[in-house]
Amino acid sequence: MLSQSVADQIMGFITSPYIYAALIAYIGGQILKILIRWMRTGSLLAHGAFASGDMPSTHTATVVAVATVVGYVSGFNSPVFALAFLLAVIVAYDACHVRRAVGEQGMVMIELVKNSGERKKLLSTVNADLINRRESGAVSASRKGQQVLPYNAKGHLLTEVIAGALFGLIVGIAVCILWGLI
Repeated sequence: MLSQSVADQIMGFITSPYIYAALIAYIGGQILKILIRWMRTGSLLAHGAFASGDMPSTHTATVVAVATVVGYVSGFNSPVFALAFLLAVIVAYDACHVRRAVGEQGMVMIELVKNSGERKKLLSTVNADLINRRESGAVSASRKGQQVLPYNAKGHLLTEVIAGALFGLIVGIAVCILWGLI
């Protein structure tokens, strides 16, 4: 709405149920990742909250939470809900198929590099490319004369995506209840 002042628009953003649904789903999902990893391994590493993969899929949780709020506010038969739903399906599919495949291929490539007789040559080529692209971490490590393995992002198993979707649905419904939307 262009007729609103900037302050009104900022206030609308700060109090938006869509933003809260996204933030709660993402932060809550990351906290769940830490707790689930701790229950499985006994290790409580906070940096694990920023790693890709694992239970639940926070990307899926985030878009499902927002789509749920959109559905309750705009109607589940509205065009904007259809777009939100489509986005959620694409993110879930990507997490479960594309990102997972890339992660599995990355694991294989890292193992091949580790076990290769040409390891130093392969890593110097990869590190030179990373430095040229100014990737964070690779530049500082290579300055110390170390060779850095490429970053390998993990995707999700179907159960992790489903868990993320269920968590996002719960968060979306909770936000709608708290905002008096249902």
